Amino acid sequence: EVVSVTMNPLPTAGISSNQTICAGDATSIIFNLDPAGASPYDVEWTDGTNITVSNGIFDGFEVNPVFSADGQVCLLSISDNANPTCSSTLNECVDITVNDLPSVDITGQVSICTDDCYDLLLDNFIGQAPFVLEYQVVAQSNGAVLETQSVAGLQNGDFITICPSEAAVVEVLSLSDANTPSCESLTSTSFIIDFIPLPTAALSALDGSGTVSICEGDVLELNLTLTGTGPWEVAHDFAGQASPLIVNASPFTWDLGAISSSFDVNLLSVFDQSSACTNALNEVVSVTMNPLPDFGTLSGPAEICEGDLPEVTFQ
Repeated sequence: EVVSVTMNPLPTAGISSNQTICAGDATSIIFNLDPAGASPYDVEWTDGTNITVSNGIFDGFEVNPVFSADGQVCLLSISDNANPTCSSTLNECVDITVNDLPSVDITGQVSICTDDCYDLLLDNFIGQAPFVLEYQVVAQSNGAVLETQSVAGLQNGDFITICPSEAAVVEVLSLSDANTPSCESLTSTSFIIDFIPLPTAALSALDGSGTVSICEGDVLELNLTLTGTGPWEVAHDFAGQASPLIVNASPFTWDLGAISSSFDVNLLSVFDQSSACTNALNEVVSVTMNPLPDFGTLSGPAEICEGDLPEVTFQ
């Protein structure tokens, strides 16, 4: 009596190589199952948190567990489709290295003079430098996007220069670092830029007009109306007085002294000492000097007889 015994080899399995990913990303783990064995296979595996059985799979099967910290993916056992079914206990693992997502915080607020620029300091990057920062500048008034920029090669201590056309909010859209692989985070952080209105100065005659007629030798007074907080420094081109003119309150009566000729008075700029904002000006008042009348000469006889009428001549 002869009994034939057929031995079925135990199934074998391997797993793809170690991987480095960004936090929150999915891995790509390939099961290397014996292509000559009695497939399909049932494979028990773990990602360090959950134990999963994948049934009826073949060589090259892929799983995609997500990691937020370093970990491992391990094959625990494999069963084939032979008769009888054969199983093997496994301890095949790959290491998963997780790179943290880069971050930056630009939270803050500043007030600048209207139409000025602001250098925004970036000094708290977390991640592997250099960084690529994508941001947008949004109008405070209506939420319209004024500009979108992507700046590469950034290090801690660098600046980005923001030149908004109105009061705005700088919003970070994304940040990428130089890790391998490069990790990108969709960061939500913002910086508020408020506008300080520029000071103004209006120059006029006391009657509000832009021209003045004055008699020779009379004292000229002009009206100066300013906006802002003050005190103000008003630059001008009037040769008879020092520039800038310091003004502590508005409106201000500007005494230019006695006038001996015609000229224009030009305001060149105004500086508000409280806000440290300067505004260029082109305010002009034309001054026309009217000369005093000339009485000429008076002539006639030095002596006349009593009762005669003198003949006097005006020239």
